[in-house]
Amino acid sequence: SESLGVRTKIEAEQRMRALAASETKAPEVTAPLVAPITIGDLRDRFLQSKLSEYAPRSIDRYRAALTAFATHAGNKLVSEIAPGDIDAFKVWRAAEWTGCTAYADVGIVRQVLTWATEMGLASDNPGVKVRNRRPKAPEPHCYSNDEADRLCGDPASAGWFRDVLVALRYTGMRIGELIALRIADVEWADTERTRGFLHVRADAEFRPKSGKSRAIPILPPVAQILRGLTGGRAELLFRGPMGGTLKQ
Repeated sequence: SESLGVRTKIEAEQRMRALAASETKAPEVTAPLVAPITIGDLRDRFLQSKLSEYAPRSIDRYRAALTAFATHAGNKLVSEIAPGDIDAFKVWRAAEWTGCTAYADVGIVRQVLTWATEMGLASDNPGVKVRNRRPKAPEPHCYSNDEADRLCGDPASAGWFRDVLVALRYTGMRIGELIALRIADVEWADTERTRGFLHVRADAEFRPKSGKSRAIPILPPVAQILRGLTGGRAELLFRGPMGGTLKQ
């Protein structure tokens, strides 16, 4: 008992039990440090992991949103991202595009940051501290003749939407018919009256409201737009600003 630094047998037994407990106690495990990666690196790792799971268009959509976030945030380290960075990105994206685009992009950023924490690529997820409410859908707007003249006449006034507006105005097509048009539906025939025809087809993939196929003359303003479009015959003629399918 003297070697244990105690005087009585009871104290010696207590000391022995304490020593035995300390020897069997498992050593504390220190969490491994997360290797620093940039937002661009995180984007590439996430997309690589989803190649077999996501459609090519979805991959492109995620890449566009994450690249925009990396650009806006200066491609900083993931560990340095703060909730304020995501909030600022949302405001900037809404000003550059629309509130709906900003909402979708912030949702992508939050999803990828959650994935990063689950995969051990980040120790904290600032996205959970960001509120991302879906914007209220705007009221439908009916363009006046003056507004249509201005938007159709100035290529810089309406961006990508100008092509859609010009096509609708000079063909009389319904928006659903325009969305369903494919490159194979363009028939070129340069004559005095028309530059060719757009074929609205009633088939298994699309059925117009009338239920009938018809050919619509291509007037010069529409021909100018169509000649700038490229792609395979099965690809859609008109797409949204991010390359996705237009919606009504």
